[in-house]
Amino acid sequence: MLRTIISQWTGNAPVRFWFLLLGLTILTAPVSAQELRITFPAGSADLRPDYRDNARAFAMLDSLVERHGASLVDSVIVVTKSSPEGRFGLNASLAERRSRSILRYLSDRYPAVADRVSLRPEGEAWDEFRLQVLADTTVSALSRERALSIIDSGLAPDLKERLLHQFPEYGHYLRDFFPEIRLAIILVFDRLTVILQTVDLGEVETAGEMPLPMSLGPVALRPDVLHVPALHPYRPLFAVSTNLLYDLGGLVRPMSWTPNVSLEIPFGQRWSLYAEYDFPWWISSGNDRAWQVLKWDLGARWWFSRHDASDPMDVLRGHFLGLDLGAGYYDIEPQHTGYQGEFQLVGLEYGYAFRLAERWRLDVNVGAGWMATHYRHYTGTADDAHLLYQNSGRLRWVGPVKAGVSLKYIFTRKNRRGGR
Repeated sequence: MLRTIISQWTGNAPVRFWFLLLGLTILTAPVSAQELRITFPAGSADLRPDYRDNARAFAMLDSLVERHGASLVDSVIVVTKSSPEGRFGLNASLAERRSRSILRYLSDRYPAVADRVSLRPEGEAWDEFRLQVLADTTVSALSRERALSIIDSGLAPDLKERLLHQFPEYGHYLRDFFPEIRLAIILVFDRLTVILQTVDLGEVETAGEMPLPMSLGPVALRPDVLHVPALHPYRPLFAVSTNLLYDLGGLVRPMSWTPNVSLEIPFGQRWSLYAEYDFPWWISSGNDRAWQVLKWDLGARWWFSRHDASDPMDVLRGHFLGLDLGAGYYDIEPQHTGYQGEFQLVGLEYGYAFRLAERWRLDVNVGAGWMATHYRHYTGTADDAHLLYQNSGRLRWVGPVKAGVSLKYIFTRKNRRGGR
């Protein structure tokens, strides 16, 4: 019946014209996918409907699929992003885990559309962050332009983030901007939308090949804007540290204070060499007690993580293993009786260095190995003016040989090559 009516109407030339005009109007109408945004807590890939505005986004997704029907959903594109703070590689991995969380949710809740989901983990959301900074009216124009210059620069993402971290506005970004861009953008295309988009472009496309509406091209740096400074105008030469465990011993007993200093030189991507010198040389006024040690250590450390070659100060941090060689002399007399001797040791150490600031580190390490000593046991005379040797011997020990909590400062020199 309907076919007959249409045939009669379209047999008339004016009617055919109006049908053609209506078709062209439909085909040239603007096309847009249904877009939903779901946000994640910092460092997390867990879907939490109770987080921020997620409850409304999940409700809209349910309503959208139910309104179209699973059979009319042509494709779903999931774009996941992470905020720029932290290491670029970890953020890229986090974006991938977020995309898989969305896929599991869609597959469990809407099995009929699971095979039409396309994942696009994009890593750090610099494009979204740029839009936020561009629209930010809470900071001065100079601060905004300075931040945009860094965002639009060709520096590595980790370098850009560290530069921004030095700005007073970084806390504002961390608090107000970054929670909004730890997100998944879900684009739902129905059958009609895909057909219209394909005809409008004049070529056959799949939904997975369509350009995303939030894509943002690079913006050229303005010459009158503050140029991006060198991230690190200095490069590391060596680090000097002191073992706080030895230093704090003096708070318990003044004569237990063990002055010490260590020198460490980083080289290559994962190596450093160090030398340590311990030099307590205390003797009581009554000559009845002594705490005298001279100890030298030489060692090499292998760091688990390569430092960022484009960031000269990204050294001496993270997990490390070390080989330690040591030797020294001691004279320890708790009260009228004591031991003198020489010792040698070989050991392995494991530790972790916390990056407190650009030039400051806190090392925590323990070591075990082999130690040998030739000792002489003595007692003092009544007035402790002379030592009476009682016996001597040799001792070998396998077990713990060192422990440390060291505060370290990195000395630098000016980096002549600088930055752009």
